Amino acid sequence: MASRADLPSDKPARQALVLFAHGARDARWREPFDRLHARLTAMLPDCAVRLAFLELMTPDLPDTLTQLAAQQIDDILVVPVFFGQGGHLHRDLPALLDDCRARLPGIRIRSAAAVGEADSVLDAIAAYCAAALAGATGDGSANDTARDSANASAGDCADGPADASTTPPAGKN
Repeated sequence: MASRADLPSDKPARQALVLFAHGARDARWREPFDRLHARLTAMLPDCAVRLAFLELMTPDLPDTLTQLAAQQIDDILVVPVFFGQGGHLHRDLPALLDDCRARLPGIRIRSAAAVGEADSVLDAIAAYCAAALAGATGDGSANDTARDSANASAGDCADGPADASTTPPAGKN
């Protein structure tokens, strides 16, 4: 459990931002969320930044909100790190939030739209896709090798898309 000592500022946090993600069986799936959490923690030193999951991973959202309330944080924004507003965000998240609000009276619990609904996020994804097509992502990931070889063999988009995205690089399954 995180404590106030874990917060980067001497000033006690009164606000929290909770990144809410789906969860997966493969522990590696959470790595980008951990990196996002670290970036936001550095960017928002006076805010308690947490990561919570709907299922398959811990901590879950109710436990995270309860821990924040126990730390005297009374204003919590939940940001769904989902690409779009599907069933989990239309049914599951509102039910979870209603339950938490009932159990945590006096705590303001708000929810943002899914991150994928923001034009700035879509612009960043579009820029990434265009760079990947041009072979210039520069992130040094193992997928660069698969993408580069697929681009070399597939040629340009007019000739048909490469299907390398469904084939993991050697040693990465």
